[in-house]
Amino acid sequence: MLHPVNVLFAYVGPETMLPLASALAAVVGVLLFGWRWVAGLFTSAFNALVPGRRKRDSAPHGSPPGPRPAVPTDDELTGTPGTR
Repeated sequence: MLHPVNVLFAYVGPETMLPLASALAAVVGVLLFGWRWVAGLFTSAFNALVPGRRKRDSAPHGSPPGPRPAVPTDDELTGTPGTR
């Protein structure tokens, strides 16, 4: 005798899989819209779960990497003070 569960999964064709594929594509699309947020969430969760992981020493996004060398003024370049 066939069990109801076996009958339920007896035929899985394209017309039964397309709604599931559409739902999966919608979920992936929503995740891709906020990918930086999703990746940051996974990274922070991973860092919280793994003890002893060293954090990178980096500047915040958009800031210069470090102190910049002094740019010489016109006076220093020409050697004549006070003239432009």
